[in-house]
Amino acid sequence: MPPLGVRDLTMPAAAFTMVFVLGSFIYSSIGSAKEIAANQKAKNYERALEQRKHLGMDVWDQKAERERLRKEKGWASNAPPGTQTRPAEEEV
Repeated sequence: MPPLGVRDLTMPAAAFTMVFVLGSFIYSSIGSAKEIAANQKAKNYERALEQRKHLGMDVWDQKAERERLRKEKGWASNAPPGTQTRPAEEEV
């Protein structure tokens, strides 16, 4: 078996170095892509909320208002809107 020289180790060393560099690049790219996606999702969510408020479509406020009215008027909380549960009338 011939002795090992510098030329015999150059290609494997370059290959392992390239694997390490490309692996770390991929790892950092995926991390930054996840961060950018999360930021974009938050911006889109905030923009959607602002548009809903501007158009008067804030569902959560409407739902809270309906629940408040149901409690004030004594309606059943699980009844559909527009239906009212009445207490039994007393016979005279």
